Amino acid sequence: DAAEALAAARKRAEELLHTERDRVRALDGERDAAAEPPADEAATVAVGDFVTAAALGSKPARVLEVRGDALVVAAGGIKMTVLRSTVRAARRPRAPDHVAAPTAVDGELPEDGARSEVDLRGLRIGEIDVVLQTALDNAIRADLPSLRVIHGKGTGALRERVGALLKGDRRVTRFRLGAWNEGGDGVTLAEFS
Repeated sequence: DAAEALAAARKRAEELLHTERDRVRALDGERDAAAEPPADEAATVAVGDFVTAAALGSKPARVLEVRGDALVVAAGGIKMTVLRSTVRAARRPRAPDHVAAPTAVDGELPEDGARSEVDLRGLRIGEIDVVLQTALDNAIRADLPSLRVIHGKGTGALRERVGALLKGDRRVTRFRLGAWNEGGDGVTLAEFS
């Protein structure tokens, strides 16, 4: 009973597949027929006219040069040669109603929501370099005056590595351990110029 139902379902699926395949082939044939321009239309293309072609993604392109059966066209910043028989005449593309003025940006933009502190507790010595450098970069780009580095008290290994990294970074003008009300020996404060 189940085997018969499975066989019937497979047969129905194959029938649907063949039907859909025939529909797709028919649509492809219609598209190919529509893509072929009338012979007289392709023959009358001249320099300065706008044309479309499948090679251009059907976007309008201006004819720059006519070379026998080929046309040199430009669409946006792309210049290419297409066969005259593959193009159709097109209307001049409409200019946009509003063109935004370009804005000059020099350097990187500040990090949105840059944090004034970074917590390194629970990380290993080898893992903190990247985290601390990223936090320093973000704080400096956001023009923060300082960065609070939380490394915890523990054995002091993280504190020593943080000190070595801050000492080697020329952007850090000075750094110090936190006061009793700032986290004490478990925090290092780095200041920037």
